[in-house]
This record gives sequence, structure tokens and C-alpha cells, in this order.
Amino acid sequence: MTAKPEYVEHTLISAIAQDRGLGELEVDVAVVGNAIRLTGRIASHEHRQRIVDLVREKYPTYQIEDGMEPVEVPPPPSDEGET
Repeated sequence: MTAKPEYVEHTLISAIAQDRGLGELEVDVAVVGNAIRLTGRIASHEHRQRIVDLVREKYPTYQIEDGMEPVEVPPPPSDEGET
């Protein structure tokens, strides 16, 4: 028996937002048939892999469609050398 799409979506959105290593709030989750579609802007390629792994762990029988867009943000400039 497969879970209702709304339940899967809510469960994954909560898990992604509450994961201490992720905290991603801009990930959209949609269930279409036996596929979980992930879209939105995320912090890095590492977050992308961690999210996909999390989804795969929770729902291993679903196909994962990854449409997330990593937006790498450079670190702020260093204050070193300023007087």
C-alpha cells in the first residue's frame, strides 16, 4: 500500500526543513504517481545529494525526479588586512 501523496509531500518537506545539516525551506515536493519531484533553490550540491539521500531513505520504492537548483553563495570577504 502506498501512502497518500499529501502525506508523502508533508513528511518530506518537514524532514528536509528540520534536518540539522540542511534546514532547506525552499524545496518543493510533489508526488506524481510513483515519482517524487523535488524542485526549488538549495544552498549547494552537497545539500542536493543529502536531500536525495534523505528522500530515498524514507521512500525507497519511489522514483526521484531532481529539479533542484543549487545556488552556491560565496563566503563574505575577509576583514583581514583592513585597518
